[in-house]
Amino acid sequence: VSLTDADRRARWDKFRQADPDCLWEPDYAYTIEEPGPLKRWEQRPVDLPVLVHREPSPDSWDDLNIDGPVLTVVVAVEPGEENESVEMLEGLSAGNDGRIELLALTRDGYAADVLRRDVPQVTVIEIAPELTEARVRNTALYLARGDYVTFLGVGDRVSADGLDDLIDGHDQGHGALCVLVAELPATPVGWAELLLSGAEPGSVYASFVREPLRALGGFDERVPHRIDVSAARALLDRGFTAATIPSVVRRGQASPSFAGLLRQRFEAGRRSSSDTAGGRITDAWRELRALDGALDASRRSVAGLIVAGGAATWLGRAARRVRPHRS
Repeated sequence: VSLTDADRRARWDKFRQADPDCLWEPDYAYTIEEPGPLKRWEQRPVDLPVLVHREPSPDSWDDLNIDGPVLTVVVAVEPGEENESVEMLEGLSAGNDGRIELLALTRDGYAADVLRRDVPQVTVIEIAPELTEARVRNTALYLARGDYVTFLGVGDRVSADGLDDLIDGHDQGHGALCVLVAELPATPVGWAELLLSGAEPGSVYASFVREPLRALGGFDERVPHRIDVSAARALLDRGFTAATIPSVVRRGQASPSFAGLLRQRFEAGRRSSSDTAGGRITDAWRELRALDGALDASRRSVAGLIVAGGAATWLGRAARRVRPHRS
């Protein structure tokens, strides 16, 4: 495909059409480079076996974690939540057959000491107070050993079958799983954010496939709020699907500010690999009309915020075309 200048130019044009934003490689300039000096062909010895190593060496399997956990559950423990978190973690670890790994992340040294003393079966990780929420989650993402990672907060409710349901949901091929939220948004901004995110009302993304999310860069630190939505959208844009697990319930979900909503939607547009902004606004409008009595905020205000958020998404898409984002 690179014997002549015309062949190389055709290859360059092909990659420019297939990957215009350079998502898969940072630069395709090598496709039009002229050939270098010829190298001498090394003659293969006649008695050289086709398979040089017929059997694996004893150390070749050391990096395989066949017996490792399937699901890593990460519980964020804030100062003052140490006693409640101990009760929650004891409940999560009850009857664990080895498929579940429990990580407790905290910025509080006292809480870390309490957790290490009272729930020794849980891995406790102290994190620096200045770390952002995205950085905290990425720390957990890289320390986790499970195929799937679920992020919970102290006070979230998990039924007896909740962890099994999370594993089953991912095993069915879903890259991101939603859990229910005990309280619906209380502000127009919260409703607009929920509808534009694509999540079902009363749900939030909480569980993800680990390796694909790591390959996509993990959680985006530039998104100030609902980093779970940004991570899930990145997976969905790559062909994964999502589902809701009703046996896990999030205690509550804070709403962003108006500026936070716009910034979140801008970054969502800039990170998206497909031009879905128009469809998402249409879906948000349709879902807004279908809410009826469930909406406890001004419908007109929510509609205006959906338009503003959609415009921010389009601006993010435009910024990506001008200056492609490198993942």
